[in-house]
Amino acid sequence: MRSVMLTAAAVLAAGWGGGARAADAAPPATKYTVFTLQTTPAAPQAIVSQKQVADAAQLLQGQPVVLQAGAAPAELVLDFGRELVGKVQFAVRAAAPSRLEVRYGEGLPEVFRDHDYSARWYKRPRDFLNVAAGPQALTNHGRRAFRYLRLIVPAGAAPVTLERVDATLQHYPVREDGAFACSDPLLNKIWQLSAYTTKLCMQQWYEDGVKRDGLLWISDYRVEYLCNALLYGDAALARKCLLLMAASQFPDSGAIPAQASRAGVSQHPSNIEYMPGIPRGVNNWVLVNYDLDYLGGLRDYYRFTGDQALLREVWPAVQKLVPYLLKLDPPKLSQLSNFITDGRYGESWWGSHGTLEMQFVIGLEDARYLAEVVGDAALRRQCEAYLPRQRARVAELYFDKPQGFFLDEPNQPASTSWHVNAFAALAGVGDYRQLAAHLEQTTARVRPAAAGFMLYWTMEAQFRAGLAAAALNDIRKVYGHLLGFGATTTWEKCDLAVGDHPNENEAAGSRCHGWSAGPAYLLPAHVLGVQPQEPGFAAVRLAPQLGDLAWAAGVVPTPRGLIKLRWERGAAVTGAVTLPADMTGTAVLDGREVALKPGPNTLGAK
Repeated sequence: MRSVMLTAAAVLAAGWGGGARAADAAPPATKYTVFTLQTTPAAPQAIVSQKQVADAAQLLQGQPVVLQAGAAPAELVLDFGRELVGKVQFAVRAAAPSRLEVRYGEGLPEVFRDHDYSARWYKRPRDFLNVAAGPQALTNHGRRAFRYLRLIVPAGAAPVTLERVDATLQHYPVREDGAFACSDPLLNKIWQLSAYTTKLCMQQWYEDGVKRDGLLWISDYRVEYLCNALLYGDAALARKCLLLMAASQFPDSGAIPAQASRAGVSQHPSNIEYMPGIPRGVNNWVLVNYDLDYLGGLRDYYRFTGDQALLREVWPAVQKLVPYLLKLDPPKLSQLSNFITDGRYGESWWGSHGTLEMQFVIGLEDARYLAEVVGDAALRRQCEAYLPRQRARVAELYFDKPQGFFLDEPNQPASTSWHVNAFAALAGVGDYRQLAAHLEQTTARVRPAAAGFMLYWTMEAQFRAGLAAAALNDIRKVYGHLLGFGATTTWEKCDLAVGDHPNENEAAGSRCHGWSAGPAYLLPAHVLGVQPQEPGFAAVRLAPQLGDLAWAAGVVPTPRGLIKLRWERGAAVTGAVTLPADMTGTAVLDGREVALKPGPNTLGAK
C-alpha cells in the first residue's frame, strides 16, 4: 500500500498524465479472455512466535534458522505485515527426510486454530510438504490468501533448516492512477485500506473474497466494480465478468445464478481445494436481489465506460431475465432460499421483504433505462407498465405513517432497519433526510447494516441525500473499527457489536472481501463529487460534498484520461480542476453550476 500520509500536492502529482489510457486500445475482453496477472515479491516482516527455534529473528535478516522438533513439534509463526494472495516459496535443507506443515491465517485466531470447522464445505487452508534430504525449493500446493504463516515440523521429525521464505503477491494488472487525500488522516487510511482490498479481489474475475470463496458473485461484483471505476478505471475485467454472468443464465427460466460457476468460473479444487463441494453446492442458487443487481451492474458499467457494444452482446440475457423478474411475487420469496439482505456474526443471512421490494423498483428502472439505450421498445414498455404499480405497492405496504419510516415487513412496526429506508430513498419513494430523522428518534428496534455491500448502499443513500457529514462519520466509525484491530483489508462483515473478527465455528470469516471496500468509490464519487455526466465520461459532473472536511483532492481515471482536482471549504467551496483534452463538464458548487472546459479550471467563490 502507498503511504497513508498523503499531501494534496502528492496526490495531484501521482500518476498524472494527459490523454486517453493505453489500455483502452486493447481488444474488448470476452468471457474467454485470460489475463496475465501482476506479481510482486513479499517477505515476512515480523516473528509472531516460535517454539523449538533458536534465534528466529535471524530469518528476517536473511540468515537461516533451524526448526528442531523433539518430543514436541517445532513451529514458527511469521507475519507478512498485510494481507497477501498468491504462492509461498521455501528454501530449505535437511540432513534426513522430514515434513513441513504450513498453516495460513488472515488473522491470528485463524492461524493458531488447531481443529477444523464444523461446516462440511470449508476446511482450514493448510499444506503438508515433504522435505527430502539436502537443499531444495518447496512451493505450497495452491493459491493461498493470508497475512500469517505457521510453519510446523512435527514431533519426532528430522530438523529442517529454513533458509528463506518468500511470498508472491498476485492480482489483476491494474494501473494505479487513482488517488485521494483529504484533511482527515483517518479517511486517508480508510481509502488506502479499501483500494488495496479492491486490487486483491481483482484476479481473473472479481472475486468476493480471495480466501473464501474466490467466486464471481453478482452483488459482490457490483460494489467492487464501482470501487475500481474511480480508482483504477479498468473496463476489461468487468466486461468479462458481465459476459460470464450472462453465460451462466438458465435458458428456460431466464434466472441468473447468484454466482457464475455455471459458466466455468471456478478455481476449485485446482487453486482452492479446502472448500469441498464448492462451487457445485451453489451452482443453481438464484438470489433475486442479485439478479436485480445484474441489471444495475450493467447500467453502472455503461455509465462509466460508454460500451454500448457490451449491452447489445448481453441483451438476449436481459430479455430473458426481465420477464422472469416480472413474474415473481416478492412477498412469497423466502429469505436465504430466494434473497438475502444482510448478515451479522452468529446468525444466518437475514432478509427484508421491504428492502427487496425497493430493489425491484430500482432494478426494473435500470432495465427500463437500458432498454431505451439499446432501442428495445417492447421491454421498455413492460418496465414502464410495472414501475408505477410497484412504487405504489411499496408505499402502501411498507410505509408506517405514524412512525414516519418504512418497515422490513408489513404490519410489524416494532422493528425496522436502515436498509429498507436507504433503499426507499434510492428507489425514489422516500425522502432520506426525513426518514433518517424519524429513525434517530424512534423507540423501535432499528437494525444497522453489517455486511459490506449493505454498508455501501446505506452510505450511498446518505451521500445522495446530501448528508455527507453523517456518511463520513459512519465511514470513520465502521472502518476505524477495522483499523483498530489491525485490518489491512476490509472484512466481509463489519459488525460494531463485536470486537475482533469472531472465530466462527461454522466457517472462517473473510478478512479480505471486496464488497466491503465501498469507501474506494464513495470518497471520490461524493467527497470529490466525480460522476459521468454522459456515458463514458464524454462529459463529467462534479458535485463535491466536503462535509466537515477542510479540503479534499484526488486523481480520477476515465476512458478519456485523468481528472485531477482539489476542493477547499471556506465561506464557500472553491477548487481547481484539470480535465483531459477532449472532456467538458459541469461543477456544482453551493447550488450554482459552473461550466468546465478541457484543461485547467479555477473555480472561485460566487
